[in-house]
Amino acid sequence: MILVTGATGNTGRAVVAGLLAAGVAVRAMVRRPEQADRFPHGVEVVVADMGVGSSLPRALEGVDQMLLISPLDPGLVEMQGRMAQAARVAGVRRVVKISTEIADAQSEALIGRWHGLAEREVEATGLAFFHLRPCNFMQNLYSFAAQIETSSGFSAPLGSAQISLVHVEDLAAVAVAALLKSELANGALVVTGQDRPTYGEFAQALGTALGRPVRYEATTPEVARQRFAATGMPEWKVQELLRMYAFLQDPLHTQTTDAVRMFTGNGPRTFADFVRDYAARLASGEKLHG
Repeated sequence: MILVTGATGNTGRAVVAGLLAAGVAVRAMVRRPEQADRFPHGVEVVVADMGVGSSLPRALEGVDQMLLISPLDPGLVEMQGRMAQAARVAGVRRVVKISTEIADAQSEALIGRWHGLAEREVEATGLAFFHLRPCNFMQNLYSFAAQIETSSGFSAPLGSAQISLVHVEDLAAVAVAALLKSELANGALVVTGQDRPTYGEFAQALGTALGRPVRYEATTPEVARQRFAATGMPEWKVQELLRMYAFLQDPLHTQTTDAVRMFTGNGPRTFADFVRDYAARLASGEKLHG
């Protein structure tokens, strides 16, 4: 039995589907009972919360491996550490953790530090482990959908930097493969797609697919800070987004890897295909959220 935490998120949901398709017994962990009907027949669903230690033993009963995911939150290290220790007590053999490309326990960036410390928590259990460290998701570009629909453009403090992106379905496919590779040694892997577009190229490609111009404005960090704050975004998240944009402008940190092909045998989804799907969803009136 494989337990997938964070099973209602984009990655978790895709991993559950992939394991089910592979004929593997899979249990999806959700926080609320009403989320149980989001999964197809054949998926066992358990209600548990990483923040409530007493709810975890039942979720982990009979589990051999666990995919560890939780939303980005100041309590991430504590919650994932609690989940990892509960897995050890329950006799789980291995943990595959969804981390981040910038995971580093000493990082100045909170996102990198939290995931770096959470990786240490997993390793400290003595269980077998494998950390998957994705770069930015293509789906993060959905965060610009509302701007694009209202003003035919979007802005960000990224200049003309190229960024490596991965499709969430490709990360999920790598996670499924990692869970199925029983011989996989302890380690970590950066997961990216094959393309490194600029935001300007994204705007041009999306405009072509939509049949109308889409503008990209390279703004300053201070202007971006004001825009983020105006939405009610917590200050820590504002600061982390600005750190991310600064990080993405360093070419040394935005390279591509062959992880998807290496683990799945297939090439990653292309950015062009993602943009066409993005345009089709916008044209249909679908509300997209990054």
